[in-house]
Amino acid sequence: MKIYFIFSIILFILLGIFLNGSDLEAMTLRAEIKAAYFSPTDDAFKDIYGQGKTYGAELAFKFNRFFGLWVSAENFSKKGKLTFTKEETTLKIMPLSAGLSFELGLGFISPYVHFGIGYFHYEESNILGQVKKNNIGYVGQIGLLIKTIGLFYLDLFGQYSSCQVKPLELEAELGGLKVGVGLGLQF
Repeated sequence: MKIYFIFSIILFILLGIFLNGSDLEAMTLRAEIKAAYFSPTDDAFKDIYGQGKTYGAELAFKFNRFFGLWVSAENFSKKGKLTFTKEETTLKIMPLSAGLSFELGLGFISPYVHFGIGYFHYEESNILGQVKKNNIGYVGQIGLLIKTIGLFYLDLFGQYSSCQVKPLELEAELGGLKVGVGLGLQF
């Protein structure tokens, strides 16, 4: 509970620093669904599960012409084969990320950069047992917001994440590179 209180105070301080009267017109709220192709950086992870699709959603609040806050949730779920026994194994990675964004509005196209932290929930299940771990990681994303019709926009993005976990005495990297597209509403 204490962490939420501290986070709220920091948020209000940041809003006070970055927000002035003319910025009230620039405030926007965005809601987006997105899909991406995920390529993990860990070689052992890649050998067992390969690469695959992720799905998620994102909410963003732009509080002045350039700066905003964002939060996203994603899901990656994949089946693979264990290296030695070739038994089936399943993996789920569900990161919940949040951070600060910088956006440069250039008419109907707006390039942006996201930086933040993520809480990565990881589950692996196979003949050897079930492992559930959580850890904090880092997320960076660049992209282009393209305004389409009315309130709709298209988001083309590339993302890199990093999160170390240690299931069963072995360290694993849950992050990697994602390239994807989102469809959203901007208010």
